[in-house]
Amino acid sequence: MSIFLWYGYEGGILDRAKRIKEAGFSSVSMWWEPEEARSPLDNLRIIRSLGLSVDQVHLAYYPGGLWSGEEVTYAKAFTRSLEELSQGCVPLAVFHPASQEEIDRPVSEEGIYQFSKIYERARVLGIELAGENLKEDKHLLALLDSFDISLCLDTGHLGVSGNYPLLKNYFHRVRSLHIHDNNGVEDLHLIPGDGILDLESLLKELPADVDLHLEINKGLNNHYMNMSEEEFLNRAQRSLERLGGKLGR
Repeated sequence: MSIFLWYGYEGGILDRAKRIKEAGFSSVSMWWEPEEARSPLDNLRIIRSLGLSVDQVHLAYYPGGLWSGEEVTYAKAFTRSLEELSQGCVPLAVFHPASQEEIDRPVSEEGIYQFSKIYERARVLGIELAGENLKEDKHLLALLDSFDISLCLDTGHLGVSGNYPLLKNYFHRVRSLHIHDNNGVEDLHLIPGDGILDLESLLKELPADVDLHLEINKGLNNHYMNMSEEEFLNRAQRSLERLGGKLGR
C-alpha cells in the first residue's frame, strides 16, 4: 500500500518519508522534479535508503505541452525524464495528458506525432506510461486510442468530472490508481471515507492486481486543520487497510 510523498504537511523529504514509513506504508510515489536543491534521482535514493519502495512517479509539468504549439519542447523534456527514470530503475511514469491551459484545446496531429516519439523511447527504456484522467479527458482518450499506454485512474477527478461512462471502457488498462475522496463537486483530496464517493464499488471494477495508492492532501481542504501529521497518516493508512481488506487485497 502506497501514498504520495507530498500530503500537505510541512517538512523535508527525509522527514516526510520517515513519517510515512512509521505510519505503516511500504511504498511511496514522488513528483519527478528537483526538490531541496537535489535532483529527483538523488531524492529517489534517499527515499529508498529508508526501505521504502518507489515503483511509480508522477512526471512534472513540462514547458510547452502536447497541444500548445510547443510540442517539440515538451517532448524533449518528457524524454529527458524517461532517461532519468531508466537510471533510477523506476518502471512506471504517470503523466497528465494536458495542462490546465490546454484543457480546451483540440487534439492535434502534431501532438499525437510528438507523443509517438515519447512512446517509442519509453518502450526502448522499458518504462510503462500511464495517462491520468482529469476533469476533461478528450486528450487522454486520444492517447489511449492511439497508443498501447496504461490508464492512471484518479478517483477524485473521476468523482467530479462525470466522465465515468467514457472511462469505464478503459478500466481494464488501469495500472496506476490515485485514491482520494471528495464531495462530488470539488477536488478535495480527502482520505477515503471522508467524502461521498463510493470507492469500494468503483475499485471492484478494476484489475485485481492494481496497487492501492493514496493521493491525499491536507492543504487542499479544511477537513484536517486541527489534526496532527501523525494522526493524519495513521488515519490514512487505516482507511486504505479497510478498503483493501473489503476488496481482498
